[in-house]
Amino acid sequence: MREIKFRAWDSKRNKFIERERLFIQKYDGRITTLIHGEQVHLMQFTGLKDKNGREIFEGDIVKVDFDGEDQTIHTVIYGDKYDYPAFDLDPDLDCDCNSLQHCVCSGSTTVEIIGNIWENKELLNDSK
Repeated sequence: MREIKFRAWDSKRNKFIERERLFIQKYDGRITTLIHGEQVHLMQFTGLKDKNGREIFEGDIVKVDFDGEDQTIHTVIYGDKYDYPAFDLDPDLDCDCNSLQHCVCSGSTTVEIIGNIWENKELLNDSK
């Protein structure tokens, strides 16, 4: 059974919302998240964990290490390119399958969460 979890970023207060305070509702066919009437940014758990056992959510910034030789920085996204909805990496990797799943499940590649797009935007600038 797939575990479904969310976390939410409150842009007004610049912090993550405690999961216990998260209220999710459907409005006009779209899912919105409200905390005391404030709309926040919702991120879903990918179902995967990094090399340290931390849960990977969309919006996380990860370092991908290929055999200890090459390291790249990526953002975890929910993509629906090519009509194939899945969690993926941006920038995408040159592989024939889902980049995030491929990296996490590969024996020679490791994925480590190093931040997130809300608190650590500078990590994305450093990688370019």
